[in-house]
Order: sequence, then C-alpha cells, then structure tokens
Amino acid sequence: MRSVKILCFSSIIDMSSYILLCVLSIMIASCTSSTAPKTSTVRGRVILEGMDDHQAVSVLLYKAGIVGDELRAVNTQYPSLGFPLWDQHLFDHRDYAPVYSTTTSTDGSFEINKVERDKYILVLLHEGFGPRYLYDLELDSDALEANNGEDITLFEVIELPQYVDGDFVFESGKSYVAETDVTFLPGSVLSVMGGSALWIGSQSSVTCHGEIEFQSSHTNPFKIGSKDQLYHTDTSFNPFAKFEISQLAELNEITGLVFRNSQEGLVLKGSNIDVSECLFSDNATSFLLTLGGDITVRNSYFVKSVGSNGVGLSLFDSHDVVIEYSSFSSISSVSLLIEISQGIKSKNNLFNGGRQHILNRFSSQLEVDNCTFLDGVYCLTNTASSTMEVQWSDIYGETCIYTYHTANHINTPSNGWTKASFNNFNSSKTAVEARGYFVSNDDYVVLNFADNFWGTSNTQEIADMIIDYYDLEPPEYPQRAWPLIEYVPFRPSRVVNAGVQ
Repeated sequence: MRSVKILCFSSIIDMSSYILLCVLSIMIASCTSSTAPKTSTVRGRVILEGMDDHQAVSVLLYKAGIVGDELRAVNTQYPSLGFPLWDQHLFDHRDYAPVYSTTTSTDGSFEINKVERDKYILVLLHEGFGPRYLYDLELDSDALEANNGEDITLFEVIELPQYVDGDFVFESGKSYVAETDVTFLPGSVLSVMGGSALWIGSQSSVTCHGEIEFQSSHTNPFKIGSKDQLYHTDTSFNPFAKFEISQLAELNEITGLVFRNSQEGLVLKGSNIDVSECLFSDNATSFLLTLGGDITVRNSYFVKSVGSNGVGLSLFDSHDVVIEYSSFSSISSVSLLIEISQGIKSKNNLFNGGRQHILNRFSSQLEVDNCTFLDGVYCLTNTASSTMEVQWSDIYGETCIYTYHTANHINTPSNGWTKASFNNFNSSKTAVEARGYFVSNDDYVVLNFADNFWGTSNTQEIADMIIDYYDLEPPEYPQRAWPLIEYVPFRPSRVVNAGVQ
C-alpha cells in the first residue's frame, strides 16, 4: 500500500512539472514575440523618363541620421553659425553600404519587406539616369508608400557639351554631367535651380565666364560632386578638379551650394559677391578666393578635408574679404589660409580640430574678432611680413598663437606684428610661441598682448606659457631682434563676451 501512494505522489509531481514547463514556454514565446523588433514594408513605383521598361532600378535603403554629433553640436551650441544641417547636405550613397535593397520590376514597382522600423534614406540608381534621394522615410506602421504613393521619376542625365553659349538652366530634380572640361562662354547665362546636381568627371573642370544666377538655398541646395563611381555604393572614388568662376563672370551671390569631392575646389575670381549658406565637404581644397575683393563668406560650413594637406578656405591675392558666422571642422592642414591678401576679417567663426586653424602669411593683413578655436595644434599662425590682430576670442589648443620667420620675408616693427587683447587663452603646450624676428637695432620688439586672460593670475605661470625674447638665443644675423610679449596688465578672470556670439 505504501508503494502505491509513492507512485501516485510521483505522478502528481510529474504532472505539476509538465504544467509548469508549458506555462514557462508560453511566457517565453510571448516575451520573444513582444520584444522582437517591429518591421514594415516599403513599396513604390519608379518611372524612367522616356522608357517603356522601368525594371532593374536599384532601390536602396540607408539608415538616416548621418550628421555626426560634432556638427549637430555646432547648431545647438552656436545657433548663429551656419544653418540647420540635415542628411541632404552630407549624404552620398557611395560613402555607405545600404541596409536593405531590391530592384524594380518591368512596370517600375518595388517592395522591400521586413524592414526594421526606423528612419531611412531611399536611394534610386540606374545607369544613365540621375540618382534620386528621398530623405526622412520614417517607418512607424506596417507599410509605407514611398513618395506618398506617387510615382518617382528618374530623369536621364544631361551631358554638357564642351562649350556652352546662350541661356542654360540646371533644372530642379535633374542631373548634369561634365565628362571632360566644360566652358560656359562669355555671354552665356546660367541659371542654377535648387534640387539640381552637377557631376564632374575625374580630374575635369567646369569654368564659367558668363552670367550666373543661383536660385538654390540651404533647404533646397544645388550640388556639385564627382561623377566617378556614380552608380556604385560603399566605394572610394576619384575627385574632379575644380569649378571655376572667372573674372569675366557676372554674379552677385552664391547661395545654397553643396560642394564635395574636389581637388582644387570652388575657384572664385571676382568682386562684390556674397557667398552664404554653403557646405564644402570632402575636398582637398574646398574654396579658393583669388584676384578679387569686397567678398563676404557667411553662414557656411567647411567640413572634413581629404588628404594630409587639406585646406578649407584659401585667400590668395585678395582684398577686403569678410568671413563670418561660419564653421570649420576637421580640416587636416589649414582651415583658413591667407596669402598676399589685405583687409581680411574673420568674425564670429568656429574652428575645431586639425593642424592649423588660421595661417596668415606673405604680406597679408588680418583681423580676428569673436572667434572660437578648439583643439588645434596651432590655432593662429602669423609669418612673412604679415600683420594679425586678435581680439575677443576663445583660443583653446596646443599652441594658441605662433609666429615664425619665413626666408626673404623679413618682419619690421610696422609690417609683421602680432597683437592680441581681450582673449581667453587655454593651451596644453604653449600659449604664445613668438619666433618671428624683426629687422631692428633694438634688443627686442614689443608685441602688445595686454588685457588677456591666461587661465591664471600668477605672473610666473603666465611667463612660463610664453616663448619669446627671454627664452631664445640671440639672432645669428645683425640688426635682428626677437619679439617680446608684453602681457601686463592681464585679466584676473575670463573675458565673458569673448568667442562666437
């Protein structure tokens, strides 16, 4: 009898365990179902202009939100600079790998299933047609009709002839190609619409001698980029040479331009021109101003140069140029290069990262007001018979201000000086390194660095941040004098209204 009771009790345990296992299985399945990422279907229809068969268009989905934290911080921390940055200003399908892809059928329809719900950029590619991007596709339901359910048209690329005369329009939504060098002749009239794109062949150039009218804006930009590998993804590609606007050209402004993948940059030879709300990215040299003057560059971005000698904005033989409310970031060599140029003003600009933020040389004249310098090796450099005055700026870097001698360009007390006042210095190496000597019979030439905040009120600590006459061996040539940095009086606390305003 005892054994029967034991068997019954054992059966009860087995049954309880079975029920418990079933309940746990249901719970696990329920949890797995509830925590699995929700997915959507993206569908639409693509029309190839002038074609009856609309198949084989590559339909690619890329993750949205490519504007990095550093650039987003510019908009947040310095709202007076640049303009609001979105994916449309920085995205190029060749720089990334798509996360989902398919191709269109004969009638142009497509469908991508099981797409994880998120924000995406839709890219449409077909050889011989202009790339098409649709931004900010937010998947928050079971299905999304791309382009609000309307057909998406791809237009054939329009190849530019070698010489262009008369009226010509870069139309919105269309792509134009310059496989080899192209020249817009004197007398031509080029109208640039927002939403158009110009793709220039490797090492090729486009030069404009006629009239140009920009009707683009930062919300609907005109794009110039390299044609190389245009129908490929996640690949490297070669830059084009330059887009040049000559001294013969007639224009009042350049606005809403996104300029990428160039070796020599946008070359502007002209005067009385306003350049605003432009973005320059992934260039060896982004923008060259030369042989002109009375130019304003404002509310623009210079981002991420290519190669170790990258230059953001270069001024050569220019005069009366104002650069204001712009941002320079991750330029490898020199963010702002000034050569043989007079009357140059940098006001309310942000410089972040790279080797040299500003290099002023070869008999140039520069004024710097209310700028912010962050994480440069040399924030401000002055040499070769040039003058530089720096005021009301925040200067944080390895060396805040650096001067040196350039052969055959001897400084004099009236032509080659550097002055600084009402600035905040914060250096990890040297606040001021003054090695540019002067022609003088005196033992030294005084440079005025009064009324700055050096991060301390201890005079010895301030002196230790400076390399000048007191630290250098006597010059090897006669009638030469080292600079002496006169830092007294100095500010006992931060200059509160310095930096970008």
